[in-house]
Amino acid sequence: MNSQVTAPLSPGTGLYLEIPTRMYLSCSRGIMVAKSVRLIGDNRSHLDLAIKKVVDIWSCIHHPSVAPLICIPADLGPHHVPLVLRTPYYPGGDIVIYHKNNPESDIISLIAQFVEGLRFLHAHGIVHGGIRRSNVVVDKDGFALLTDVGIALATGAHDVRSLAPEVSLYEGESPRVAFTTASDVYALGMLLFEIIASERPFARKLDSQIAYQIAKGVRPPKPKVLSAVGEQLWPLIEMCWSADPAKRPSVDEVSAYIRNLQQ
Repeated sequence: MNSQVTAPLSPGTGLYLEIPTRMYLSCSRGIMVAKSVRLIGDNRSHLDLAIKKVVDIWSCIHHPSVAPLICIPADLGPHHVPLVLRTPYYPGGDIVIYHKNNPESDIISLIAQFVEGLRFLHAHGIVHGGIRRSNVVVDKDGFALLTDVGIALATGAHDVRSLAPEVSLYEGESPRVAFTTASDVYALGMLLFEIIASERPFARKLDSQIAYQIAKGVRPPKPKVLSAVGEQLWPLIEMCWSADPAKRPSVDEVSAYIRNLQQ
């Protein structure tokens, strides 16, 4: 199975990120996913270095709630050669799709599982930078993991719906401050909203409208109909959305909140 995504990178770079994705069978590791990260454009040397740094970090991470980076080339190679990232294939899909296809699944446990992965990253000073549904996958045993650690930070291929106001891209500008653990927590709040609402944040708005609204303090409204779990998670979601990064909970506090719901 093959697919391809081409996305613009940070404004002003003149670069695009092309990610052809294919599945293949490894005799030793079973079904794998290969993502060929190709940077299209002339001014790419700084992005090559950024991606190398991310790959160095991700390949050294070993935690049950973080998808492993299995195999990478020793060098990015010449201009026309992409960087190939290989990870296991996760048949459950992303967390939203998995829960939709398996409504009996314990969504609180799934959330607790991938949040532990984020706790591990933050405890080691690592910012994920791309917390969104496509980067939380579910394995064959129904266990949720984080993937694509740091890739969005290296490439600038962000989802505007997940960007905290302090790093939101507005009117073609670059982020005003660096991404932090607090901006990860904000993005986590948006993901939790998508899980309980079964729709994307700002689902009926254009990307060009969203950054402006976020900067003005607008957040997705509370769904009129929520499950019991959704009602339990809503206070946490609102805390994660705080405009002031210092007022957002740490991922340790998020984890404690989730564990309390499991009792």
